[in-house]
Amino acid sequence: MSARCLWAAWASPTNWTRESPLSVLQQSWRSTETATSANCSSGNTSGGQRSPDSIWDPLYWMDFDDRAPSLPPGTISVFCYHVGQLDDTDDRDSRYFGQGIGAGLLDHLLEWAASTGVAAVVAKASPSLRPVMSFMGGQPVEVYEERGFQTVSSWSDPDLAAAVVERGIATAEQLPAAATVSCCVLNLPEIR
Repeated sequence: MSARCLWAAWASPTNWTRESPLSVLQQSWRSTETATSANCSSGNTSGGQRSPDSIWDPLYWMDFDDRAPSLPPGTISVFCYHVGQLDDTDDRDSRYFGQGIGAGLLDHLLEWAASTGVAAVVAKASPSLRPVMSFMGGQPVEVYEERGFQTVSSWSDPDLAAAVVERGIATAEQLPAAATVSCCVLNLPEIR
């Protein structure tokens, strides 16, 4: 079954507008409610979202290949927290790490999603290694599971492995853990 997915991707001052990220997300959701459905890679490789450039394209965050369950219409995909990103570079200010900013954004998103009729939230969890989390702008499995998400699959991403070693973010000895991503799903009716 295909699912309409809306990307929720705000956690960086470079993406902020005069409006709060949540109000922008609400406007985006309302504007797509009548749009033609798009596939969120939902275990259907014949029509799911495929990243044309692996980890270097935003579709990567919805590219689960055949590792995601069938997702219902009204599913949103959340990604790209990039806490500590103060400009349009790969630099991150570590003073913002560990303050609960990304988790707080996720909590607000989930509150909004539950009150708006979103059916499910799907996320690609990043490895738990802080430098990899910062590079990817993701949250680890533990953050999602603490909020009721089910981890439905985990795998080592060879493109991520090559990128983190090439950039000196992780060592070859830290693989495959430093390149293991997961598909995490929260069906919202289950928590209402």
